[in-house]
Amino acid sequence: MSSDPREIAIERLGEHLWRVAAPGERDLADVPALRDALDEIYAVGSTIMLDLSDTTFVDSSIIGVIVYAAERSRESEEHGLVVVAPPGGHPRRVLDIVRAGLVVTVVDDLETALNSVPELQGASTCDSTLLVCRSANAGNANLSVEGSREGAADA
Repeated sequence: MSSDPREIAIERLGEHLWRVAAPGERDLADVPALRDALDEIYAVGSTIMLDLSDTTFVDSSIIGVIVYAAERSRESEEHGLVVVAPPGGHPRRVLDIVRAGLVVTVVDDLETALNSVPELQGASTCDSTLLVCRSANAGNANLSVEGSREGAADA
């Protein structure tokens, strides 16, 4: 991933499994890019692991995006959502305060998230494709390929 703190990284872990990471501080300015990234992934019927492990701050607008994604995940059996938020971090404290666990699965780490996804249970490795989405306030909000996996662009 690039060093730009406003980037949203999107990594394809399986045919219908994606990891979306939003490191750094996230607020209202990030909503359009984050929501667009989630919508593009859900358009192909997928499970999303929203990784907040390297996120240092979220405000209520980001909680709104998480609730939106949870609602989208219930639209189809093909959709899923797991939020990774380590205990003690700001995002986890906010998620706990608003009782987000009532509407979305919140786990402590990426390993727990991976173990909760049926597509990966029993798998020892994953091919991945890394995509980067810049937040609206950092310029273009288009997705761009940073890594490669044969056939990944067909998703």
